Amino acid sequence: MSTLSDVLRALQGQYGTQGVYSAFSKIFQAFPALGPVTFYISAPFGRYGSSFFKGSGPGFSLPGTPAWFCMEIVSPILLILSTLSPPLSTTHASDLLDPSLTRLKALPYPRVLLACLFLIHYANRAVISSFRNPSRAPMHVVVVVVALFFNTFNAFLMGSFLGGRLPVQLQGRGWGGPLGFWGGILLWAIGLAGNIVHDEILYSIRRNRPKPKEGEKRHYEVPHGFLFDKGFGGISNPAYFCEWVEWIGFAIACTSLTPYHPPTGSTAGTIFSFLATPFKRTLLPSSLAIDTSSLLSFLINSPPWLFVWAEIGTMVPRAVKTHAWYKEKFGSQMPAERKAIVPGLL
Repeated sequence: MSTLSDVLRALQGQYGTQGVYSAFSKIFQAFPALGPVTFYISAPFGRYGSSFFKGSGPGFSLPGTPAWFCMEIVSPILLILSTLSPPLSTTHASDLLDPSLTRLKALPYPRVLLACLFLIHYANRAVISSFRNPSRAPMHVVVVVVALFFNTFNAFLMGSFLGGRLPVQLQGRGWGGPLGFWGGILLWAIGLAGNIVHDEILYSIRRNRPKPKEGEKRHYEVPHGFLFDKGFGGISNPAYFCEWVEWIGFAIACTSLTPYHPPTGSTAGTIFSFLATPFKRTLLPSSLAIDTSSLLSFLINSPPWLFVWAEIGTMVPRAVKTHAWYKEKFGSQMPAERKAIVPGLL
C-alpha cells in the first residue's frame, strides 16, 4: 500500500479488513510528523487555548472537561470492540468490528492482561482525571477532532494486535520472553504511578489558586515535587516523561508475545497456569539467532511501538514550548538546571 489511492481504496473496504488495518497503520505513522509543526503552531488548549484561532469565535471552543472525556473514552471502547472481533481478512470488510465474548474466553491471558492495562490507563485518563482535575481550560474543536482521529486509529490498531487478528507475519516472535513481559509490565506500572502523582501536583495547584475575576488571566505557579525537582535538576513535564515510560514498558511486554491464532473453541486454561508460565517457554528463545530484520520491522510498525513513537513525536514540541513558557513567565523562580522533558538531557 504505497500510494494515496491505495489507502483510499483500502478505507473503502476494497482490500477487506486487512486493507483497512493497513490504511489505518499508514495514517497513524504520519502522526509523529505533526510534532515539528507544533513547534511553530501551538495546539489550542490549556495555556495556549486563546493564542490560536483568535478570530474563530466562541463557537469553536468546547468546555474542557466534557470535551476531554468524549475524545478519550473512544480509546477503551474501540479497544474492546477491536480485540474481540474476528481475524482480519483480505476478502471482505463487513466484520471490521464484530465483537464476540467467545473470543475473550479463547484469548491467551498475557493478551487479556495487556488489554486490561490499556483499559486501566484510559479509565484514569478519561474518567478518573475528569473528576480529579478541578478545572480544565476550554478546547478548540480542532484539538478534539484530531484527538478523536488519533485515539480511533490507535485503539483499533492496538485491539487488532492484542486480539491476534493480524496475519502471523505481522505478529511478534516472543523476543523478550517472560522476563521481558513481566519487566515491561513493571515499567508500565512505574510510569502510570508517576503520571498520576505528577498530575496530582498540578491539580493541587489548580485547586488552591484564586479564582480569576472577570477579565483576569488564570493564575499559574512553578510546580515542585518528585520529578519536577529530582533527577539531574528536574523537568517541567514529568507527566509526559512518565507516560513515555509507561508505554515503552507496555511495548516491551508486547514484544514478548508469541504469535496467536484465534481458535474455534475456548482454550484459555487457568489463571494459575498463566501466572506460572505465560508463554510455556524458557526465559530465552530456543535459538539465540534473532531475525534482526523482523525485530526491527516490529519495533517500527507494530501498534504498541507506533503508539510510543507517536507519543514522543507529538509531546516533545509541546514539552519544549511549555518549558520555555515557564522560564519566560517566572524567570529566576525557575530552577536553573530544570530541563523540559528528559532529566538531565532535554
